[in-house]
Amino acid sequence: MEDKKQFTCEGTLEVISVKKELSNNDDSSNKNSETEEKYRIVAVIGDRFMNGGFFPNDELKRVYKKWEGTKHDINHFGTNYPVGFFSTSNILYFVGYHKNVKYNSATKEVSMDIEINPDAMYADAWKAYIDICKMSGAIPNVSVTYYGKQEYVLAKNLPKEANWKAQGYNKDDLVPVLTEVEPICVSTVLRGRCNDKDGCGMQDSCSCDEQDVSDALEKERQELIKYLKDKEEK
Repeated sequence: MEDKKQFTCEGTLEVISVKKELSNNDDSSNKNSETEEKYRIVAVIGDRFMNGGFFPNDELKRVYKKWEGTKHDINHFGTNYPVGFFSTSNILYFVGYHKNVKYNSATKEVSMDIEINPDAMYADAWKAYIDICKMSGAIPNVSVTYYGKQEYVLAKNLPKEANWKAQGYNKDDLVPVLTEVEPICVSTVLRGRCNDKDGCGMQDSCSCDEQDVSDALEKERQELIKYLKDKEEK
């Protein structure tokens, strides 16, 4: 991936109620009233300007199935956990994965389900945040991360659906177009839109001194110890 850059664009998360699938041992008399909540993301839309450039629909159709099985984390901390002046991965912040990835040819949208593992360390915190958003009438934001390359195309040569004028381009301006996209993950974040200056739910750099970093890591360690002890007692 050395020749590719990392980009992040916004998406939305929807909580939907569906009829619960009953096993052979369940009471079928209640099957009409039994429902369960599922979490569905609209992640990427083709022929739109995303962070990093214009995302052609043909490229999206080529790559969308690769989101199947990708991980879901909180604030990008699973894949980009800030430690001092660098970032690393932190498996504690992964709460689930994506499945049932589908492409809608009419809307050019790629959507997917989130399968949450209730035993993940921060699964309860994630669920509580989603519930708070639902209670307050807000739509939870998600941040979709992928690798990709950029090639430059004249604005006037983009597909008709490309609203390049709204992006501030003139017809003879060169526009970055995403190619060779490789999905990484999706994150639940406070802000759905990311930018190169501020990042998205994370810091690109940290002004903390070594003691602050050490204290933060020790806090994480103690939380993990407590979590493991609680699991043993159950």
